[in-house]
Amino acid sequence: MRSHSCIACSALVLFLLACGASVADRIDLDTDLTIEEARQLAQEFAMYDLADASVREEDRDGERLAVFEVKAEVGRDVEYTVNLSRGRIVWWRDRPRPSAAEATPATDAERISAEHAIAIVKEVATRALGEDVNAMTWTTPSSTARRYEVSGRRPAWGDPPRTSGLSPDVSARVSASGRVEHYHQLLPPEAPAEVMVTETQATDIALADAVERGIPEDDVHVQYVRLVQRGSRAYWDIKISDYALGETPASQPRSVIYEINAQTGEIESAGQSASPGWRPVREAQADDDGANRRAPSPAASASPTDGSDSTSPPWVLYGGIVLLCAIALGIFLLRRRLT
Repeated sequence: MRSHSCIACSALVLFLLACGASVADRIDLDTDLTIEEARQLAQEFAMYDLADASVREEDRDGERLAVFEVKAEVGRDVEYTVNLSRGRIVWWRDRPRPSAAEATPATDAERISAEHAIAIVKEVATRALGEDVNAMTWTTPSSTARRYEVSGRRPAWGDPPRTSGLSPDVSARVSASGRVEHYHQLLPPEAPAEVMVTETQATDIALADAVERGIPEDDVHVQYVRLVQRGSRAYWDIKISDYALGETPASQPRSVIYEINAQTGEIESAGQSASPGWRPVREAQADDDGANRRAPSPAASASPTDGSDSTSPPWVLYGGIVLLCAIALGIFLLRRRLT
């Protein structure tokens, strides 16, 4: 079974490589792709015939998308999305529906390694992006018995550096048998957005707003500051809290996460951040102290200390009464026999 799986994967890789040239020919465009051109591009990544696939158009961040859905494939959700404005595949999913997902798990012999899963996604990314994917850092952030999550990231770059948005980040899900069930790539903008607001200015804006929201001025602390770009939009991602980084809050912590426009300084978003895992310092210390204390022995627990109030259970009283009655009856019978 494992050999059959490897042969199938190898054949798929060879087919995809053969299609790579036609993808590259269509990347640099002055005009949007037509629907049929987008269908042909999606077909180069699809395992199904997309000739009869339904299509819908969407507009996202000012760019036109075409989404092709395969409805004839029973038991699987299958969609391919092409960016018509950029002439690129954006994402696809080819995954079993929940009812079918449990039906055909891969055996240990069929399960591929994490390294193999990364290699499969890197090959797809090479054809889809036309970039040097070896410059990306590839990891498997999580895995289960049925699948691997694969992530490809590039270091932050730009002036000032963006933590994300200028690099074609990739995320994918690969089944344990080697099938790409989900693939998504972040297409970077044609050029970095101009940044007019500095990190210091954005931080000051966030700090001032946090004080207005009721966080004491002496308690405001910066947890992180990141510059992010999404399409042509650049913003500062900032988290402000009422406790210092690495400090355990003594009371319920308060945090606000900001998105501040990097060109205008406008606060575009400010959301309260919940801390569901928080516990008071005293409670945590009590747990530690309790673990270090020795539990009292049963004998010590049962024996009242001097001056303490103890209450006997009811069965002790009842037992004493029965015992006294038995003794009295015995004495009565003994005296009667003697007389």
